[in-house]
Amino acid sequence: MKKTSAYADEYIRKIRTSGEKYIVDTGIRPISSVKEMLETSAAAFENNTAFWQKFKGDKEYSQIKYKQVLEDVNALGTSLISRGHKGDCIAVIGENSYFWAISYLAVIGGAGVVVPIDKELGEQEIRGYIESSDAKCVFFSPKFEDMFKRLSEERELTLVRMGEPGSDENVLSTDMLVEEGKALLAEGNREYLDAEIDVDEMAVLLFTSGTTGVSKGVMLSNKNICCDLMGAPHYIKVQQDDIFFSVLPMHHTYECTCGFLMPLYRGASIGYCQGLKYIQKNLREIQPTFFLGVPLIFEKLYSAIWKNIRKQNKEKAVNNILKAGKVLSFGGKNPLGFLLKDIKAVFGGRLRVVISGGAAIDPQILDFFSDLGYLAVQGYGLTECAPMAALNPGKKKYVRNSSVGHVLPNQQVKIADAGSDGVGEICIKGDNVMLGYYNMPEETAETIVDGWFHTGDL
Repeated sequence: MKKTSAYADEYIRKIRTSGEKYIVDTGIRPISSVKEMLETSAAAFENNTAFWQKFKGDKEYSQIKYKQVLEDVNALGTSLISRGHKGDCIAVIGENSYFWAISYLAVIGGAGVVVPIDKELGEQEIRGYIESSDAKCVFFSPKFEDMFKRLSEERELTLVRMGEPGSDENVLSTDMLVEEGKALLAEGNREYLDAEIDVDEMAVLLFTSGTTGVSKGVMLSNKNICCDLMGAPHYIKVQQDDIFFSVLPMHHTYECTCGFLMPLYRGASIGYCQGLKYIQKNLREIQPTFFLGVPLIFEKLYSAIWKNIRKQNKEKAVNNILKAGKVLSFGGKNPLGFLLKDIKAVFGGRLRVVISGGAAIDPQILDFFSDLGYLAVQGYGLTECAPMAALNPGKKKYVRNSSVGHVLPNQQVKIADAGSDGVGEICIKGDNVMLGYYNMPEETAETIVDGWFHTGDL
């Protein structure tokens, strides 16, 4: 690895010696790249479950261990390099899945630059991002196969279908490439295993409309991502037995960093929801402990719960339990929580942390989840910050549900051009701030001034 972990060691040291009152976990290990994160996690937690996935035709969830994840990622990366894709931009598009995860990890781990694309976009927009990034290879879920076949007739593009091979022999598959890579590794091929990673170079290219509506490519480095990964769990503890419920799209940096890379970093696991209409069913099956979402998801769950409570004529009783629990609570826990077990069963029975992000949420909704006994908080971030900038801390006495929380460790914030009411533009400085906008030097210079990222938010 071209850059050593010296910056990561110093990053962690500064947090541990800061005297920050919000810190709940000081056992965070330094990591300098996503590749190092996966390798060290696989070594420390090899027999832990990393992913819960329902593969095609499955009625039950399969559990995939850390050891297998690293083996599959190394094989996939080895195959990509052997096919001439070292250093290329490689796109990933599709539903949340184990295949999406290992595709992302294989690319960022030494093959090239990963370009996550929103699966809800139209064909013209997707084509535009492939062309803008000059992607040479794309991993896609089966429903996109015909579209990318059309695109490959116009430009040189290696097509990789996620999962099993299809009927077209000209379209590769992740299963095929993993087997190919394993054979190459068995023969002694170490091109991928020994690939050098410059932690300050672009590793991820994310397209976002930003605040102006003009499409921009946000360039993130391994350092950007790892600084967020090392910072956030100092505020909210993530344990090996935690299961993160994955429902937000993985191309979004909120889900990618916080709901995908974070649990892998801490030895926890990720359970994939089969889709919005399966949320309650999958919650019962996976029994997660972490639920990351956007306000709309929590608003719908909140409304559905209260609708059911009113249907059973229990609104007064539940309100009385919640109020009494606040008065009698000790250490942030509602001693009457056992009386709310039917409500808690909706979330699988093991939930302990609810995090809302992406937009402001009604504090009343977070208060409700908090009254159920969960740690319910919101945070603030942007793609350009990889994405985390602020988070309510895991110590309940410091949580303010009307606030996005406290700036993350080793980051700085200032309010520029504040008026008499104190309202001004939020500016952020830290190693999590992007490298800049892809092929847009003027826009980058206007947005990052003297190291300060001007968010455009008030």
